[in-house]
This record gives sequence, C-alpha cells and structure tokens, in this order.
Amino acid sequence: DDGEKKKNAGRDSAVDTGNSNNNTQTEERCTHTAATRRRPVTAHYAVVEGAHRFQTLYTLIMSLREGQGLVVHFATKEACQFMYNVLYALGELPKSLLLLTDYEGPSTYASVQDKDEDRERLCAQFDKIMLDAARKDFSTKREKNRVVVLSAFGLVPQTGTIFVQYDIMVDVVNFAQFVSDVLTPAAYNIAAAEPTKRRRSRTPPPRGDRKESQEGDVAAASKATPPSKAMYHTVLVFLRRNELQPALVYLRRPAKRLNITFEQLPQLPSATRFLLSLQKMRSLNKKQFSVQNAAYAAYRATMLLYSLIGPSDVYNERSVDLAKVAEEFGYTEVPILDLRTRDTPFRPKEDIFRAAAERAVVERRKMRAYVNEHIVGEAPEEHVADNMAEAEE
Repeated sequence: DDGEKKKNAGRDSAVDTGNSNNNTQTEERCTHTAATRRRPVTAHYAVVEGAHRFQTLYTLIMSLREGQGLVVHFATKEACQFMYNVLYALGELPKSLLLLTDYEGPSTYASVQDKDEDRERLCAQFDKIMLDAARKDFSTKREKNRVVVLSAFGLVPQTGTIFVQYDIMVDVVNFAQFVSDVLTPAAYNIAAAEPTKRRRSRTPPPRGDRKESQEGDVAAASKATPPSKAMYHTVLVFLRRNELQPALVYLRRPAKRLNITFEQLPQLPSATRFLLSLQKMRSLNKKQFSVQNAAYAAYRATMLLYSLIGPSDVYNERSVDLAKVAEEFGYTEVPILDLRTRDTPFRPKEDIFRAAAERAVVERRKMRAYVNEHIVGEAPEEHVADNMAEAEE
C-alpha cells in the first residue's frame, strides 16, 4: 500500500508539474503573440492629491503647444461642469485654445436634449481643429490651433495626442483594455495580424473608372480626413495615495498580455507654478455663487460615487483623505454631506432643504415676536439720559 501511495503521489506531482509548465508556456506564447502583433505602449500614473491635482491639470492645459489635443475624462457630470466653469471663470486661457465639454447645457455644439449626435459633433470639431493645425498653410493669427475636451461620457476623438484620467476610473479592471482598444488601436501591427493579403488584379480598370478614381484621389487629397484609428502618445492616470497599490494590481494584470507598461511619472509639475490661479479658484469658490454651487455638487457626486463603486480595496471611503478631496474643488474646510441614498427605519434620510425652510419659518416667527414686544411705533423713544436728568432735578 505504501508503495502504491508513493507511485500515485509521484504521478500527481508529475501531472502538476506538467500543468504548470503548460500554463507558463501558454503565457509566454500569448505574450510573444502580443509583442509581435502590437507595438509597446507606455502609460504613466501619478499620485496627485488635493489642490495639486487641479494645479497639475491646469499646468497641462496652459502648456499645450500648437497642434496638440488634450482629452480629460471625469467620472461624474458635476465634476466635469465644475472644471469647465472654473476654467472659463479664471479667464486666463490663451486665445488660440478652444475648450469643449459634453456636459455644459445648450451651446453651439450641443442642444437642450442629451443626444449622441451632439457628442459626435464635438469630436468632429476637435478633429477639424487638429487637422487644420497640421496643415502647412495654416495661419495661427486668428484661428484655434489647440483644443481641450472635458468629457463625462467617455468621448475619445481620433486625432487627440494626450489623454488624462482625472478622477475615479469607473472600470479599473478593464482600463488596460480600454487603453489598448480605444486610445491606442493604431499600435496593432496589421501586417502581423493579417499575414495573408488579397492579391491585386493585374488587369487595369476601364478608362472611365480610372478617370473617376483619379478625380476621387484628388478630392480626397484636397480634403483632409481624420485617421481611422486613434493613437494617443501620452496616457496619464491620476491616483490618490490610498488607491495606488490596489489599482496597480488591476492595471498591470492584463497589461503584459496587451504589451502595455504602466510606469510612474518621473516628474510632476511644480506646485508653485500657477499658484496665483489656484488662489483665484479658491476665491471663486467663496465669492461666486454659481462656482460655489458647482463645487458642492461636484464634491457630493464624487464622494457618493466613491462610496458606491468597486472594487472596495481601491475605492474605500474610510481610507481616503476627505480634506484632500475637498481641496480639489477649492474648499479649505471639509463640507458636511448627507450621502444616504434611501430611507431606513433606523436612520431616515434627511431632507436638507425642507429642514432649512422650516428653520427659516421658526426664526421669522421669533423675529416678529421680538419686534412686537420691543419696538414701539413711529413715535421717538424716550432716552435713558433724559429720564436720569429729570430724576436729578
């Protein structure tokens, strides 16, 4: 019996070793296939928190050169609208830069209703500016030569050059696949992916067809068209300190298969650059009513999504620094939020606006009672000094 057990154990260990070797060979084969079919792509991540996060994005926008296009993705519509309002309220954008967003309300490129046609129109305008800036006879005096898109619906124009994931990644598990299929599909080697090509016919086309084809080529050459596949040369992901280690596990797990490398950004923009703009943003949050409302809505939507979205080891509302998150929206103190999404018998949801209205009614009643008791009519009141003078006489 002992001899048979030893033989069976030896067979099991041999089978396990063979399976592990097969798995290793399969992974190496997949990696080799991805390396042959796809050029290597490098994406960068950076730990940016608090006011430095806004400062970093603002530095990227102000440092854009001619012919560069920046695409910034937000997880919530409120955060996108807040950033759009702040950038325009600061009034420091160069005249050659066009700022677009897919959540701004009715405008030149968007109607009152939320439609896909409006987003396609934004991408078409983005591509048009980028293609015009690439022309040799382009005049940079009066026309736009750089463009920025703030997107809450995941817009990815074809001619963009820089991509920034500003806040929460809604699908962090498949973000590497998003980089591969949407941001850098031009990195695939078509010749290696399709080794068999169709033979060209040796018989020339008829004269009429040849003439039409030549005219079509001239028309296509005169009118520039965007590339069929996008290729973003710079991909940047902003992370918070508590998100760094868990997020890298999810980002790098499929990255080897897709021939994508996630590296830390070697150097962040200086914290002292555009410091005056940061102070102006904080002042707008305190003084301008529309910016203050947008900041509160953006902070509330961000924290609500942070407490609901997964995976929980990456986005944990108990480990995130609330003060740093509030600083991103111009707050110097953490505002109080009610993130309860439903009523419960033990902890009912509080209606903040109704409570404020009821409190205003109570204070108004107290003020009227005080007025009726202490304020006399239109006749002048007797002064205390006059009474004292009469008593002395």
